Amino acid sequence: MRLELHKHRIERVDFGKTTKIQDHTLFIDKEELINLLSEDPGAKVDVVICRPGEKVRITNILDIIEPRAKSAGRGAIFPGFLGSSEKVGDGVTKVLEGVAVIEAGSMPRIQEGLVDMGGNGARYSPFSQTNNIVLVFEPAAGAEMIEFDQRVRLAGLKASSYLAGASPEIKPDDVEIFELSLDDAGAEKRKDLKRIAYIYMLQSQGFLRDTFLYGRSVSELPPTTIHPNEIMDGAIVSGNYVIPSNRNPTYLHLNNPIIRELYLRHGDDLLFSGVVICNEHSRLEDKERTAHEAPEILERLGAEGVIITKEGGGNADTDMMLMCRTCESRGISTVLIGNEGAGNDGADPSLADITPEADAFVTTGNNDETIELDPVERIIGRGPLPGTTEDLSGRLTIPVARINGATNLFGYGVLTCTSY
Repeated sequence: MRLELHKHRIERVDFGKTTKIQDHTLFIDKEELINLLSEDPGAKVDVVICRPGEKVRITNILDIIEPRAKSAGRGAIFPGFLGSSEKVGDGVTKVLEGVAVIEAGSMPRIQEGLVDMGGNGARYSPFSQTNNIVLVFEPAAGAEMIEFDQRVRLAGLKASSYLAGASPEIKPDDVEIFELSLDDAGAEKRKDLKRIAYIYMLQSQGFLRDTFLYGRSVSELPPTTIHPNEIMDGAIVSGNYVIPSNRNPTYLHLNNPIIRELYLRHGDDLLFSGVVICNEHSRLEDKERTAHEAPEILERLGAEGVIITKEGGGNADTDMMLMCRTCESRGISTVLIGNEGAGNDGADPSLADITPEADAFVTTGNNDETIELDPVERIIGRGPLPGTTEDLSGRLTIPVARINGATNLFGYGVLTCTSY
């Protein structure tokens, strides 16, 4: 399977008479985009542009998406939503780098967070560094929340595909080629290299905590292999609104840095032997079953080592630790990536569950550390922000957990640490 990502570097976004790309600027016909998103009358929508460095605070964030569109090859981008569920992952896909489509809408029971485009808060979110096209949704009168959620998701994906389809005649700034045969994973070329796989835990535990594969919830999905190209082509879409700092929006599924790193190092110092996706369940018996089924797949892939990531916190720690224990018991070395909840001073137990076998753990940061955000001139969204009664446009003191993407569990965030 061979996928070409044709990347167009976007340095600025503006409204214009026509949706087009010119001189690294994306111009958007706002009226045309709103009309496209208003074809389904379940929600009212406005479009707002937010640029890096502006004194703007974005709230009520649902999903975040990178604009992509298929130029050649089978299937449609975001299959199961914008087209059939035909398998994707080959051909040509157009990517607008430096741009994010943000769905913003107030819904009960979501865990609210924010992105500051400027000031101190911008240091904590990767989405303060993108040119953001914010779709601000209001439910139509009498709309059910489940229906509203579905309409917002579809509208965000439509907007992303529409924007990426602009100016199809222009040449990309860069072309990345991803080609991997999982039949042998290059084993005949370098038998001396270790075969490394990736267990990619998804979280689907009901409404507002859901993840979709080819348009369907993964809540009942058993552990299964997936070609990494499928993920970069939109096979996984988020509907998960858990802790803002460590939820995995669709943007990060498309740009999973672990998949990219394994690809880059394939045939050099390791052999990328495949990706296994599985769901994080609510019941212990389901967690235990998954923790035994996934390593069986790794054995069939011939994996000698595996990277494991999770989504969410709390009970997701148990999924990760059970998986780690079972893999290690079968002779498969594990490296875990996750965040911590260690209290503001870092002195509290940082994980809800542990196992002695988890002796290689990469942390993406402490959700509980509090930070101070500078005042802003403009608020996008309505709030509220749980845990604070302060004016949302003023100076705020909040935990890192409230910053979208701050402790992302793929390690995509901007936090670093230094050892002395």
